Amino acid sequence: MPAPSGATPRIEPLPQNDLRALAGRIGGTAGQTLANAAGPLAGRPVLNVLATIGNHPGLLSDLLPLLSRLGQGLLPPRDREITILRVAHHTRSPYEWAHHVLIGAAAGLTAEEISRIADGPAHPGWDNTDGTLLRAVDELHDDGAIAETTWEHLGAPGRPLLPPPTAGTTCPDGDLHSGRLHPQLLPGAPRRLARRTSPLPQVY
Repeated sequence: MPAPSGATPRIEPLPQNDLRALAGRIGGTAGQTLANAAGPLAGRPVLNVLATIGNHPGLLSDLLPLLSRLGQGLLPPRDREITILRVAHHTRSPYEWAHHVLIGAAAGLTAEEISRIADGPAHPGWDNTDGTLLRAVDELHDDGAIAETTWEHLGAPGRPLLPPPTAGTTCPDGDLHSGRLHPQLLPGAPRRLARRTSPLPQVY
């Protein structure tokens, strides 16, 4: 649930000067990311989520290389931002939405495209690739799995959203690129989710 307007953080973000000093000690691309000297938000204050984690410098130092690597993933930046914004819409996260509106615009999304992400894959303005990407997010959110047809469309020629198949690339439950990527449970692991018996508390 969104925090009330003007709510005081329960954990104060680390001051910007302290973050810059920490960025200097980390160095490299991760340090530049923390100092906001690189990336789509370069020149802006450090994101509060990172500044809050900065209260645990060791954790932040280990986390930053992962975040940097995620920003260099297989999805093109525009597709990545469509995905993140759709997730932010589903999870009702104003914080995630607000920041990725800025990042999405820097990645090439127009204001009109950003606004219709809330309408989902059925909006007539999306092409097949964008619609498939949004549908995959919806299926993961609603069902916990991507449907076979959607998985096949993600790898369709033209602007494929999956890497090309690699000879011999398999997983325990079948071929990675035939749409059957279903990781297996450990022996003895419960196969059903627990049911919630009481409402979730409001967390600010």
